[in-house]
Amino acid sequence: MQTSAQASIGNPVPPQTRTSASRPPVFSKEQIAQICQASMKQAPARVSFPGGRSRSSCQVTLADGQRIILSRRADARARQESDILNLLGSHQAAAPHLLATYQDDVLIQEEIIGQRLSLRLQQADAAASFSLLGGALGALAKIQQIASQAGLDNQLAVLGSDEAWLKTFLRQPFLIGNALKIPVSRRLDVRQLYIVLQCRTPRFVKWDSRPGNAMVTPHNRVVWFDWEHAGARNRLDDMAWLLGDEFTPDNPLVERELIKRFLPHFADDLNGQEAMRYLMAYGTFHLVVRLGLILKNKGDNDWWDPTYCLEQDKIGVTLECAQRLCSKGSRWAQTESLLQPLAGWFEKVSKELETL
Repeated sequence: MQTSAQASIGNPVPPQTRTSASRPPVFSKEQIAQICQASMKQAPARVSFPGGRSRSSCQVTLADGQRIILSRRADARARQESDILNLLGSHQAAAPHLLATYQDDVLIQEEIIGQRLSLRLQQADAAASFSLLGGALGALAKIQQIASQAGLDNQLAVLGSDEAWLKTFLRQPFLIGNALKIPVSRRLDVRQLYIVLQCRTPRFVKWDSRPGNAMVTPHNRVVWFDWEHAGARNRLDDMAWLLGDEFTPDNPLVERELIKRFLPHFADDLNGQEAMRYLMAYGTFHLVVRLGLILKNKGDNDWWDPTYCLEQDKIGVTLECAQRLCSKGSRWAQTESLLQPLAGWFEKVSKELETL
């Protein structure tokens, strides 16, 4: 049974992580063996499904000890991701090497040895968080530049450019507010925010730049994987996805220094003030989308186990994650007059979460 909150929250804008327990396995043992033999000329010695058997990827250790990742995509996404990985590989960028493809819909990539950034951040102090997130942002900025120089800005689909997408994005606080009986202030100028958040000159973006989609190697290099949702939009979106994730620590000092250092790398044609305004506006509504995902997945049930969420790369359906989003949202909303009506709203929502 759905709570009123779960039933009333609208579908978040794609791409977002969704639970998929009801879906059948993406790869069978027989298929894995066939793919490995055909593409790598070896049999699989060991197979694991870190995110569950319904996820689109699995880890395989081959007979000679080589470790690879098999990922199944829709044909068009497979071709796009293959092209992106080949380009990034040719520049030694922070992304996995593509080893082969199979029947147009399966990518065979090297396995990046290390720990997910989302997990590593939970163990990090302020200095380590700054170093890890700085490495992640620096890698993203370099990848964006490589892709733009190769002409991908004009070759990939433009994301979030139509009116319906942006209106849905801006409607999320109202849906959550209505569901929780915490209405959004009428002072929130949605029409002006609609103008601020327009897609300007589309640039290459990863767009699903959650810390769960990055690995930290034993040498502390941050490597980004899972490029199926890449497209063209505002470069600052990638920065907002990373800083606005529920698993990214809520450390205002670290956040401020990261923005100071990396904002110019993502600002594109915006000056510093314009870029900050956009980052806070897009980021604030992205926080709301993540909060909506958490509430939608929680429904009437208990909060999820934090270890399960992190280790299985699930949405952070925990009270701590939800309140972390609210804390960031309140702070970010206070930085910009257009967003200030949401500052107190986030604080009220945070308190209400304790009763769910």
